[in-house]
Amino acid sequence: MNCLAHAIRFLDDKWFMIGTGLPDWLGMADRKVRIRPKHTEPIIEAGQSDLASMCLGIQQHWVDDDWFHTTPAFHEVTGRIGKMFKEQYDSGDNYRSGFVGHIACELLIDGILAQQNPGALDRYYELVRSIDATDLQNKINSLGARKTDAMTRFLDKYSCEQFLRDYLTDDGLLYRLNRVLTRVRLGALPDSAVSVVAESRVIVREELDDLLSAEIRTAAACRAE
Repeated sequence: MNCLAHAIRFLDDKWFMIGTGLPDWLGMADRKVRIRPKHTEPIIEAGQSDLASMCLGIQQHWVDDDWFHTTPAFHEVTGRIGKMFKEQYDSGDNYRSGFVGHIACELLIDGILAQQNPGALDRYYELVRSIDATDLQNKINSLGARKTDAMTRFLDKYSCEQFLRDYLTDDGLLYRLNRVLTRVRLGALPDSAVSVVAESRVIVREELDDLLSAEIRTAAACRAE
């Protein structure tokens, strides 16, 4: 799952929502920092605080991902998307096509949720912009994991660039997908791949109910009304 899918249930609970995104944010900002259950559980047990709420959100992220990655729909949809990219562009590279299928599926879920819930991204970025970046970085560093000095720079760019909005269009999603592929040194896809992105969007939209937990479906449906 990606940022909006994790967050959409918690757009009225700032620090919990931030926590749901934090593992992915750290993956983009500072891959050497890994928050583990041993870092979050003592904070949660200590009682109510913004930091405890953030830690509960981090744990929710793990729960969401564990559920998502074991569903039959995830394996079926990512396999179908990966196969389409492989047939067009990969010449037998199973790892690259599998990775593309996985990432494209997650980005498309966020794009479709944003299309179906027009105010969700506005609310999401409103909360992101309300964060004091130094405070967030201090919270992360207080957990006892490896320290980071990258979150302040990352958060400023993340809140300004608002790249989740690019997932609403096929061209924008391909651009962001290529940014991921370049970052992990798997090589960008050509512009013509936008047609496969469009086909993939249809697949994800058709299978969306099975790709989302009942809780996420309910929250999304309530926001869409």
